[in-house]
Amino acid sequence: MVDFEPQKGAEIKKERPAIVINSDALGRYLPIKIVVPLTDAGKKGSFWHIPVSPDKKNGLKKESVADCFQIRCASYERFSRKIGEISPDILRQITVTVAVLIDYQP
Repeated sequence: MVDFEPQKGAEIKKERPAIVINSDALGRYLPIKIVVPLTDAGKKGSFWHIPVSPDKKNGLKKESVADCFQIRCASYERFSRKIGEISPDILRQITVTVAVLIDYQP
């Protein structure tokens, strides 16, 4: 869980689940993580909303979407607890979507 307060404008807010997408090796340099927040599944419909269904491994309680357009860095101090792990397939979908959003072209 990550606390996204204080929020400005259309930014995502409150404490909510988020998916860490950066390499663990990067944590040695700065005490921050790159995260994609999860939000209510009712917001799905845009290509940057990746559906995530609850299961025993991820620890979610309800249908959600990873909002890849709200990607951000979060200090370790914003993290309250780990609730689970996302599947490699969902993580792949998220990273591909982020690459499209930033117009990454290898």
